[in-house]
Amino acid sequence: MAGAGTSRLTLNDTSAFGIVGYATGDGGAGGGAAGSANGAAGGAGVASDLLTGDGPGAVGATSSARGGAGGSASGTGSGGAGGSATTTALASDLAGMAAATVSATGGKGGGSLGGAGAKGGAVSGASATATGMTATALTNATAGAGGGGYGVGSFGGAGGVASGASATATANGGRANAAVYQTGGAGGAGLGGAGGGGGGGSNLTNAAGGTTTGYLTLIQTAVGGAGGYSSSGPGGAAGGGTSRLTVNDASAVGITGTSTGDGGAGGGAAGSANGAAGGAGLATDLLTGAGPVGVSATSSAGGGAGGRAFGTGTGGAGGSASATASSMATVSSATSAAHATDTGGAGGSNFNNGSGGRGGSATNASASARAHLKVCSLEHALRHEPRTSPTAIWDDDQRRSTWVETGLKLVSL
Repeated sequence: MAGAGTSRLTLNDTSAFGIVGYATGDGGAGGGAAGSANGAAGGAGVASDLLTGDGPGAVGATSSARGGAGGSASGTGSGGAGGSATTTALASDLAGMAAATVSATGGKGGGSLGGAGAKGGAVSGASATATGMTATALTNATAGAGGGGYGVGSFGGAGGVASGASATATANGGRANAAVYQTGGAGGAGLGGAGGGGGGGSNLTNAAGGTTTGYLTLIQTAVGGAGGYSSSGPGGAAGGGTSRLTVNDASAVGITGTSTGDGGAGGGAAGSANGAAGGAGLATDLLTGAGPVGVSATSSAGGGAGGRAFGTGTGGAGGSASATASSMATVSSATSAAHATDTGGAGGSNFNNGSGGRGGSATNASASARAHLKVCSLEHALRHEPRTSPTAIWDDDQRRSTWVETGLKLVSL
């Protein structure tokens, strides 16, 4: 059994001009096995870096964790599971800049020369928190890939699941930036009649957050893991990628939000087997702000490519994609912009005697931008600012306020 690697660093120092700290925890690799025995699981990686300062410089906390690889099986046993990874970073400096960065990577599952590949290590709960005059929080979380499998009736290992990643930035008047990138593990390959392993899914909901009276920027990206290739069995299923970001903030002068959800590629297949379908991508970005600068929402979704068929089978269908973006600025003269893009995955190709796969659908792409204007009438608005070109206007409880739906610059009348 592999050993875990744990690193914890905690410091509260009010005298230093600035503080920089690093914590790294890596799990050990699992032992291999022969005969009918299974490989051992990789060790877990755990790290935390919690720093608090009060100097005029900066506090920077960086934490990294990596799960150990699972042991391989040289006989008929199964490979060992990849180790998990968990990491946390906190940086606080109320008198200066704060930056927290985390990286979590699951261990690769062990392969087998005569049995099933093992699952990749999971990553869960990776979090970065920054509090300061200006604040930046960044989280990167990637689950481990599955191990390869061999033999009829066996499969490559499933990709690890990535979940619970988060980043939070709180600034005292300065910029607050928070970004989260989360990726599911790829499925392991299947050889000698084994099927490919499935890719791990990735889902984020309001994972990036922040508070400031300055500018607020939030980014979150979820990517599904690719399915594993099979030399003579079915290709592995792809993981989906879903990112949902909803913000209603009355403090920031301006808000920019980006939400991305991409499905993984389907596993390819040889012989008469078909390639697997690409994973679905879904993204929503719904922002409301009351600051004088405005709100900008961008949403992007991509379906994964279908798996290629290397023999007489059919290429996998491309994954579907759906993106929605909405921005609402609730004060006069603020700008409001929304942009949504969805791209269906390419169908899997076949360069032999089979057919290519169907391309993925791109459905329900929707972008809506709204700003609050004080107007006396529609005629008055058009006379003073004809470029506004309102598409929808209605009374707001008869308070002489009107919502104008537009993608152009908005003015107060």
